[in-house]
Amino acid sequence: MTVRFGDVVLVTEVKRELKDATPVALERNYLGQATAYSGSGEPFSQLLVLDLTDHSGGVRTLPELAWVAEHRADPEASPQHAVVAVVIGNRPTPRNVKGTTAT
Repeated sequence: MTVRFGDVVLVTEVKRELKDATPVALERNYLGQATAYSGSGEPFSQLLVLDLTDHSGGVRTLPELAWVAEHRADPEASPQHAVVAVVIGNRPTPRNVKGTTAT
């Protein structure tokens, strides 16, 4: 998804995750693609992931669901940054949640 503010173009890469929604896995699997779109413009992008993994043991807290990640296409490249945000899907009904899970 691309949003324009005059000459500034911000790109949001939208993904869904079915297996491993840990921050390490999300960055490994999707951050490169999300930041590649910002290579010719602002060195900033967004990665929004719908987490469809099992949440029967609880969900991460809100501060654990958004962070800023840095990516370099190669060691000599300028850094590119992405705001990563996770949206919890497959949420169990509140009475079935056992607690929160920390990663």
